[in-house]
Amino acid sequence: MYWVDSGTSKVQRANLDGSAVEDLVTRLDCRRVPADAQCSPEGMALDVAGGKMYWVDSGTDKVRRANLDGSAVKDLVTSGLSRPRGIALDVAGGKMYWTDEAELERLLGPSGRFWLGTDQFGRDLLSRMMAGARSLITMAVAGASLGIALGTVVGMSSGYKGGRVDVVVMRVVDGLMSIPSLLLALLVLTTLGSRAAPVKWLEPIWQELLIVVTIGVVFMPFVARVMRSVTLSLKEMEFVQSARLRGEPAVYIIFREVLPNIIPVVAVEASIRVSFALLLTAGLGFLGLGVQPPTPDWGLMVSENREFLSIAPWAALAPAMAMASLVVGVNLLTDGVREAAQLPISQEAS
Repeated sequence: MYWVDSGTSKVQRANLDGSAVEDLVTRLDCRRVPADAQCSPEGMALDVAGGKMYWVDSGTDKVRRANLDGSAVKDLVTSGLSRPRGIALDVAGGKMYWTDEAELERLLGPSGRFWLGTDQFGRDLLSRMMAGARSLITMAVAGASLGIALGTVVGMSSGYKGGRVDVVVMRVVDGLMSIPSLLLALLVLTTLGSRAAPVKWLEPIWQELLIVVTIGVVFMPFVARVMRSVTLSLKEMEFVQSARLRGEPAVYIIFREVLPNIIPVVAVEASIRVSFALLLTAGLGFLGLGVQPPTPDWGLMVSENREFLSIAPWAALAPAMAMASLVVGVNLLTDGVREAAQLPISQEAS
């Protein structure tokens, strides 16, 4: 059997049982190689009938040939190659084929061709950021919406019911709020992430769905606290008392009488939660728990390119600045909604 070793720059052979390993072509046989170049044989193909072996060398960009005993090494193709890899022979047709991995445009700076530069794999940063924005914003908005929905239901129900139910629910909410948001997200995501998708059609979006559920669970207690306090002030008002005197059920009063009057509060809380959801989603991506490669994600892009900050700072700074700009934009939107609704500034938002 014959093989190439790119680490030691050798072509070797041995018996089929692995014995009698023999060096056929070594570093000393890399003829006419500059001092700063390193032979790196990659693929190999044998013409047993013709007594020849062929291989490509990605270090010197050549296609080479030798006898099966390693003698008579000859360069067959020496130009027009850039990192050749595998090789195959068509002995009957007298042809040989190889793959050529062109040099990637890695870590290029911003230019007219690549407006924000390229990453360590030669990928255009602007294109990846535009593609990653879709999934980031979608998951953040969906997760914040889920948290708003759950928190609104829990907060209004607890505040309207009152008594022991309110005390128990709020103590649970206080316990959840005492856990840092990122730590709680990691706990929920690792707990749910170990489970497979319940149905096959959910498999392509299962990871994204888990992130949305995680964001919703993390934000639910904060929203519930706000909605409870608003409900406590509304349930003593005359229109709610009138609904009680008419004999309306609690569900009707909560969703038909109380909810329409707290829509401005829900709108402001939703805009605040979206900005936090964006940061949380990017944070999970930075830790490798968000969407997985090759799907682009801003947090993951920062994580992958942080080791190149000294030589290519744009690769990590571009998605980081994009995230900062997006969060600032959402916060400005929050201020506009609050002013339009004439509501006080939330302590958390400030």
